[in-house]
Amino acid sequence: MDSDFRVGTWLVQPQLNSVSQNGIGARLEPKAMQVLVRLAESADEVVPKDRLLRAVWGDTFVTEDVLTRSISALRRAFHDSAQQPRFIQTIPKGGYRLIATVEWMDRRPDVESVVVLPFVNASGDSELEYLSDGITDSITHWLSQLPQLRVMARSTAYRYKGRESDAQGVGKELNVRSVLTGRIVRRGEALVVRAELVDAVHGWQLWGDQFVRQRGDVLSLEDEIARKISATLQLRLTGEQREHLARRPTVDHEAYHLYLKGRYLWNHRNDASLKKAVEFFERAVTRDPRYALAYVGLADSYALLACQVAFGSLDPREACSKATGAARKALDLEGDLAEAHASLGNIFASYDWNWSAAEQEFRRAIELNPRYATAHHWYAEMLSYVKRLDEAFREIHLALELDPLSLGINTDAAWILYCARQYHAAVEQLRKVLDLEPEFLPARTLLAVTYEMMGRQEAASVEFQVAQRLFRQANIPVAMRGYVLAAGGEEDRRKGWQELQELGRPCSRDPRILWNGDMPACCLAAYYTHSGETALALDHLERAFTERSNWLTSLAVDPIFDGLRAEPRFRDLVRRVGLPAEA
Repeated sequence: MDSDFRVGTWLVQPQLNSVSQNGIGARLEPKAMQVLVRLAESADEVVPKDRLLRAVWGDTFVTEDVLTRSISALRRAFHDSAQQPRFIQTIPKGGYRLIATVEWMDRRPDVESVVVLPFVNASGDSELEYLSDGITDSITHWLSQLPQLRVMARSTAYRYKGRESDAQGVGKELNVRSVLTGRIVRRGEALVVRAELVDAVHGWQLWGDQFVRQRGDVLSLEDEIARKISATLQLRLTGEQREHLARRPTVDHEAYHLYLKGRYLWNHRNDASLKKAVEFFERAVTRDPRYALAYVGLADSYALLACQVAFGSLDPREACSKATGAARKALDLEGDLAEAHASLGNIFASYDWNWSAAEQEFRRAIELNPRYATAHHWYAEMLSYVKRLDEAFREIHLALELDPLSLGINTDAAWILYCARQYHAAVEQLRKVLDLEPEFLPARTLLAVTYEMMGRQEAASVEFQVAQRLFRQANIPVAMRGYVLAAGGEEDRRKGWQELQELGRPCSRDPRILWNGDMPACCLAAYYTHSGETALALDHLERAFTERSNWLTSLAVDPIFDGLRAEPRFRDLVRRVGLPAEA
């Protein structure tokens, strides 16, 4: 049943079809009241006439006159005027807008935040692991599109996977008011899913239910759980929001399961799992060529496989061409998909170096879903590259509010501090990351570089040695350790060069140039920058430019390259990457 609300000083009681002021009121026809409720749900927004007709009269064939008469009845009830409206404004060729203040009487503002903890695979069946994670992710995605609700992002929620955690403890740690937990058990061919929403302050159960579904019915189950949560929290949706949330990403159950397996592998973030994820996403779009989220999965997988910082197993030019094609296909299918806009923005920034296009995509993603932490995160990275550090700080803090335990977001918060030459603050931030996960390589490597910038060569060398032990592809930390040794005495420089030679073969025309397709050229450029061999450093940066290395995105801000900033060749390279000119 519709809840009571106020429009200005008028009390509206939909269940009674009544509007009143100071105890004096009038009754409305039921259809007129339904129009008023729809306008109130979209207060201060233009609601098109066709949407109102569909929402109130459904499939019944009516003319626009019925809507006009209802609007006139509402104006009479509120003593309003079409010429000088104080309540309902007519938008020519647009629709109607309720311009008076709306206050819902039974809103529950104290339950405005939620975390969906990873559903437990209670059967211990490894085949169900992707499904338990997939249900968690899908419910999180659905709820995150509700504008009234702050939803903790996936990476924060998954820090609790495999841990015994009580709802009140989680709520206190994450500063959320409600916690959703769930368990999945296989019984023959059926799945039994138990879900529970708990008030994290008092420990009360707000909602709980058990569902028995066949494997092929999981897609509808996730929608049902999410809708029951939104109803329990009494979140009122506009007609447009209802229409958007009613859309299913796919109706093909097999395609959906292939997508879940792809995302499960993608979240493992290693070379082998990413390549396997590509296979599952490809199979998903073969089953359902209109599955936009599966194309986003492809785009995100190829973008990571092109990333020389972490993986780099595919040629960036080839991988980014495929990533761009997949992201554009997703947007052709669903132009308002925030994830697709964010993915395309990431590709534009990391590999195309089209900064204005990247910013446009990130802004659009955030406009569509302000609670999408990844969009804020990637936008912050881009802003740091183009030397807009104050804005980058703002965006990374917004990302952290939504995803406070994300290792990547926390590390990039330190990266922005590092670019701002706030080295002590960067070290403090990185120590927090390593307290969460001591084996998180990006944080370990950035900590080492930051120590070097502070003049703490011994501490930097130790951190790089730890990184080398942790990283399967040891070339990057070894190359960066060479960078640290290059600043030392003759013996240190000789040792650093020997370690680098073990990774790459000398170039025939100049034995001081190492050539190894698996070693990012920017690592070698950093080594030569620090050892004072400017020409060789610039040669390797040119090689990185030819390879379209994503390392070049940080040329304008990374302190590593401060020794090259006065060089004309370096300035020209910065210009060709499209970054702000050197001062």
